[in-house]
Formats: sequence, structure tokens, C-alpha cells
Amino acid sequence: MARVIVDDERVAVKTAYNWRLLLLTGLVMGLLYVGLAAAIQHYIIEPAYCQRVINTTICTNSQSVSGNIASVIVAFLALILLVRLRVFRPIVIVVATMVLLWGLTVWTSGLGVAEVIISSMILYGLSFIAISWICRYVKTTPVLITVAFVVLVSRLTGIS
Repeated sequence: MARVIVDDERVAVKTAYNWRLLLLTGLVMGLLYVGLAAAIQHYIIEPAYCQRVINTTICTNSQSVSGNIASVIVAFLALILLVRLRVFRPIVIVVATMVLLWGLTVWTSGLGVAEVIISSMILYGLSFIAISWICRYVKTTPVLITVAFVVLVSRLTGIS
């Protein structure tokens, strides 16, 4: 009979909590978010939709739309990076962070450029650390319930 040997180093996911690496990842994703949102708004949405009189609703919400598009792109890139770093439950971390920070460009719309960059980096970094700290536990069901509760409470308190 054939015997299958699996090299544990290649398939193992780290269950250790490396908060410094996740903080650095969150800071970089926050910076990337601001850059992508500005680039999408300036080079894609405004030239395509704001030059016509018909699409005024998209033009008035161009900052929000570009931030939401950038949020999805950053979440996808963060997922790839967290999988490469072998972080435990990367999809939960990325989706929860994306839902927590949905509409970040609207929250920071009245701030200066440096304040927007710094606050976005801090929020992404803290979100990555907080959600990954919850996700470090072994049992999946309590982790998903806790993350869903945290995200729901955070979004409900942010709305009011």
C-alpha cells in the first residue's frame, strides 16, 4: 500500500498570536486603503461619471463609492497577505475588518490629508489586532459568534 506523508511545515497554520506582524499588516493596509480610495475617486469615478449631467448622484457620492471599492480591494489583498503569513482564520479577520470599517472615507471626510492617513492606518491596525485576537481560539463556533457580536455592536453604535 502507498503511504502519504504530509510535510507539516508547508500546511500548518500558526495558532500563535503575532500581534506585531498583524499591526504592521493593518498599518500598511490602512495606508493602501487611503491611496486606493483617492486614486479610484480621482482617476476612475470622476472622469467616468462626473463629466455627464445624468450621473449626478454617483458624482455627489464619489468619495463614498471610491472608499467602498477600495475597501473590497484592500480586503482581497489583505486576505492574500494573511494567507501567505499563515495567520489563523484570515477570512474572518478580513471580512470582519471590512465590515467594521465600511464607509471609512465618509467618517474621515472633513479631516486633512495627514489626519486621514494616520486615522485610517490606526483603525486598520487596531481592527486587525482585535479581530485576530478573538480568532486565535481553537473552537470555531464561539469565535464566529463573538466576532459577529463585536461587529454588530460596533456598527450599531457607529450609526447612532
